[in-house]
Amino acid sequence: MLSLYPTTIPQNVHRDKIIEYDKIVKYIETPMLAVMRSIEASIDSRVELSKLIIVLSGSVFILILLLCWKFIWANYLSTLNIKIWRTKGLLNLIPMRIITANNHLKNEFTSGQLENAVR
Repeated sequence: MLSLYPTTIPQNVHRDKIIEYDKIVKYIETPMLAVMRSIEASIDSRVELSKLIIVLSGSVFILILLLCWKFIWANYLSTLNIKIWRTKGLLNLIPMRIITANNHLKNEFTSGQLENAVR
């Protein structure tokens, strides 16, 4: 079957095909390059948009953390500090002779269970 077809191509057919392919390439290359440029521009704009979104979301996250620290954590620490000083003041009111005279209070203070000793 293969022996029926010639193995060489005539030169004029070969040259005509090259000219035809060159014309096709000229018509295809320009729109293809335009499409490639538009795709690259679209990708670049998406990358810039995603960078902007990442920076803005990071800034908002840091802002939320700072606001939480300022309004919640600082208030919590100030109220905790007030309670600690109040407890220290109350403990200073208890004379040591009463603590050493009462075995129950003495045992509770030495064991570290202050809450049970006061009750």
